[in-house]
Amino acid sequence: MSCLIECSQDLLTFPSAACGIVTRPAGISRIIFKDCAAIFTDLSDLTEWQTFITAEQIRATGYVKGSKAKGSFTKKKLASCQPEQVTGKTSVINFVDANSDPVAGSARDYLAWNQIQAYYNRYDVGYLTCDGLFYGWIPAGTWSLEVDDVRADNNDEEANFDGSISYTGIEMVIPELITGLNAILI
Repeated sequence: MSCLIECSQDLLTFPSAACGIVTRPAGISRIIFKDCAAIFTDLSDLTEWQTFITAEQIRATGYVKGSKAKGSFTKKKLASCQPEQVTGKTSVINFVDANSDPVAGSARDYLAWNQIQAYYNRYDVGYLTCDGLFYGWIPAGTWSLEVDDVRADNNDEEANFDGSISYTGIEMVIPELITGLNAILI
């Protein structure tokens, strides 16, 4: 008995392999939420983005201070004589949103975060990095949100929203450069 193992797939070349070290800037600048019913035919088409924004099916935070660390991998021993296999991964995006509602007496910032936190399973989520790359969509039902307001003990500091988005999936979210996206987000 023999097991057929797919060994003939060509390996992709790492882009910087022959060029020395080429780095990518870090930092998450905005978090983007999309109604899971809104389906793109071309993610790079700003007209489609604008249509969904106008229809209130896409909303983005203002600028945030965000980061994503290495995910936490789940491994399982499936056979005595074989190494453990990766069977899952949880990744976490941490953010601090220091934006506040500019209308005095209004609490639209609280209402927006409460809506996303209560109904997160209705939205896909993505994020924009400081170098303009969009990472998304992380599908509804594979992520969750924790967010709360944070206040220091003195008035020399700003109150903010401190939160994290946890999501599952073994593969990394692949970035896409969508020129002009940041300018049309609201």
